[in-house]
Amino acid sequence: MVSSDNSIVAECKSYTWTKYGNFPSAKISTAIEAVFYLSRIIAERKILVFQDDFNKKGESLVEIFIKRYDGILDDVEIWRYLVGETIDYDSIEIIREGKESWYKNLYK
Repeated sequence: MVSSDNSIVAECKSYTWTKYGNFPSAKISTAIEAVFYLSRIIAERKILVFQDDFNKKGESLVEIFIKRYDGILDDVEIWRYLVGETIDYDSIEIIREGKESWYKNLYK
């Protein structure tokens, strides 16, 4: 998604833990690909929205994603979308603010 003035770009993803409760590395590779594409875009805000999923231990897929890949996320914000019992109870929260990008210094 792109805002009408091109200042905000967002990508939405929805993944679940594997059948045996493992991190879905193969599926997550498409989110890493999205991070790469977002890194190539000039925009004020770059957002990756995940519909969150929790394993049997109560671990958040979004939080584990951030722990594993924080080093490459740079200026990408990570948002968590939680599905409620009805749409009135759905919620969204920013889990990771965008940080300074190493490549911005190259274009100064």
